[in-house]
Amino acid sequence: DKIRRWWSIYREPEHEFVGKVQLDIHTSLKDVSELPKPVTPSMAYEVLLKGAREFQKNEFTLSTEWKWLLSEFASLHGLSEAYTNL
Repeated sequence: DKIRRWWSIYREPEHEFVGKVQLDIHTSLKDVSELPKPVTPSMAYEVLLKGAREFQKNEFTLSTEWKWLLSEFASLHGLSEAYTNL
């Protein structure tokens, strides 16, 4: 199964539209009784963080825009600064 969502990105405090980020998540059910669930922002964050951790350090970098997005997400969801560092 594939879940594709577009997330709008805004710059605060003026709530200026910056752009959109597309998130694709591929899932497979191990048990037919498992039902697909909506992807919450926290689930998306965990999936992306797990993927980022699997990269070699010298192959994974966050550009300025992605660092900003990660900080905004952490701030929005009350996550500590530790969650914005890999």
